[in-house]
Amino acid sequence: MIKVGKETAYRKIKALNQSMIKLFDTDPVKFFEQFKMGKKIKDKKSTALQLGDLVDFYILECQGDEEEFERRLDEKFSLFQGKKTTAQVFTLADTLFDVTLENMDGDEIKVSFSARFTEACKRVKETGRYSGRSEDFMLKDFNDNGYIYFKNLMDNLGKTVIDEYMISKARRICTGLLNDSFTSGIFSQDLQRKVPIEWKYVTKEGHKINCKSEIDLFLVDDENKKLYLYDLKTTYDNEEFMLGYLKNGYYIQAAFYYIALTNFAQEHYPGYEVVPMQFIVADTSSNNRRPIIYKTTEEDLKRAMEGFTLCNSSYRGLVPLVEDICWAEENDKWNVSRETYTNNGVVKLNLN
Repeated sequence: MIKVGKETAYRKIKALNQSMIKLFDTDPVKFFEQFKMGKKIKDKKSTALQLGDLVDFYILECQGDEEEFERRLDEKFSLFQGKKTTAQVFTLADTLFDVTLENMDGDEIKVSFSARFTEACKRVKETGRYSGRSEDFMLKDFNDNGYIYFKNLMDNLGKTVIDEYMISKARRICTGLLNDSFTSGIFSQDLQRKVPIEWKYVTKEGHKINCKSEIDLFLVDDENKKLYLYDLKTTYDNEEFMLGYLKNGYYIQAAFYYIALTNFAQEHYPGYEVVPMQFIVADTSSNNRRPIIYKTTEEDLKRAMEGFTLCNSSYRGLVPLVEDICWAEENDKWNVSRETYTNNGVVKLNLN
């Protein structure tokens, strides 16, 4: 097992990560295309994800240091001098950017601006924006009010384009995390931050799978010989985090990172116990809710490993998911589940 020193090196490692496992759970064909065939996916991020990236950068990479945050901001972010609002023209500009990324090969754009703009207009109008407006009207609005923002996106490929409002909001969230009595005790300690780990997952059948995990935070408690595992999240309503825990498959992440840190501890902290994941969840709404710590228990960890049923919905755990990935690879079956294939295409509804 090795610890990787730089983020760029980590991203180049070809290994299974928790995001890919979650993708397999929802769409095995896309998993095959991206993870097995190496299909490149353009990175498109919503405003919520961009804000989350800013908070992560401030807390994890800059270690909550305001001066370092200010000095290093342009490493990953580009400042848009205007103000990005909810006006439909910014949705049009973002969509045009997405369409452009989809039609790029390296640095070369393969499709004309006219064709890309027509496609962007079509997608935007499908959302109900620019209702009844012609493409000519949308082009004029874009040229008058959205072009500078779009140009900023294109001039800063690989960086996240943000505005002063988003920076201000990120600072507010980070200040709350660092100073609120609910969470300040965690951040005042000597935390290990953004720790990339390469490790091997061993299945019950003995398969050894190369894996990688980038752990947000963990704390070494030498006195009690424990490692406390943390992950930083931002969400619009942190009082409703359980919904996101289920919808976004955070239980898979909790199990995957637990195994990763346990493997890491065997080499670097022998005899230390890994405590199940704690999610530090910041609120991004205008309500300015205080940050909350959600602790997973041993029982939560067991469910995340094996799978569980809640409110008549079934959630596959990490162990069966990885076993299914191995089965799909061995049998080259990506467009049908193992259960369905084994049952010759017949599945009981079994409604309760």
